[in-house]
Amino acid sequence: MKLGVVKVNIASLYLDANRDSELVDEVLHGTDVSILSEKEDYYKIKTFYDYEGYVDKNCIEICENKLNKWNEFQKLTIQANYIDAKVDTKVRSIKVESLPKGALVGITDDITCNGYKEIFLVDGRKGYIRKEFLKTYIKPTNTPVILNEEIIRDNIVNNALSYFGTQYKWGGKTSLGIDCSGLCFMSYLIEGIIIYRDAKIKAGFPIKEIDIGIIKKGDLIFFKEHVALYIGRGEFIHSSYKNNGVYINSLLSHKENYSEKLHNSIIYVGSIF
Repeated sequence: MKLGVVKVNIASLYLDANRDSELVDEVLHGTDVSILSEKEDYYKIKTFYDYEGYVDKNCIEICENKLNKWNEFQKLTIQANYIDAKVDTKVRSIKVESLPKGALVGITDDITCNGYKEIFLVDGRKGYIRKEFLKTYIKPTNTPVILNEEIIRDNIVNNALSYFGTQYKWGGKTSLGIDCSGLCFMSYLIEGIIIYRDAKIKAGFPIKEIDIGIIKKGDLIFFKEHVALYIGRGEFIHSSYKNNGVYINSLLSHKENYSEKLHNSIIYVGSIF
């Protein structure tokens, strides 16, 4: 099986080999993919989180020399919602590329210059990003070892909150547009935890059903064809087209942001803890 890496900032994953087809996911820069087949200008790919679809061939790097070079780099994750990699460390310098939260970049050392780190992209281009917009890459796994549950729960919630106000986009996974399962997926992925990309619990992924009476921040609330992330104090954050994007609702009936319809349509609650 041929392997590749996403070399653009956001690669659109389509249901069929056609740009007019349904967008099923977005795959971010630096993501490893398996190439299952080719169809005209598209590769059919499979992601490490078991999502399949068609992506424009121009979005995927398959050159062995470039992939070997990319694999030599230490990886960092973009932690700003959307950030420019610049050609140098000057304030007025032009951008090399814009990258979304969760995208990966490579570095060769840990040296900082004027508050910037020198980074490399999959295609070999070099740029500079301020160090506070980067974090250590945690290799994703669906069998996470939790060393400090409270910290992980807080981090997952803070990741979700960083998308607050983002427009709803079916298949989206960035601050340019995100759907309900994309919001939950990214909130966990940034912490190195792979959960299922859709709004349901699936065998082989770490989310397990729990009683709603023991729900804690960072757990997931599942509705029919919808999922939200519980942030504590009776509130949950979710991306909904009815709310025009990422919004916070409450499970408490006396709160202004209470949604009786959602409360009454809860199917089950899930947790990795």
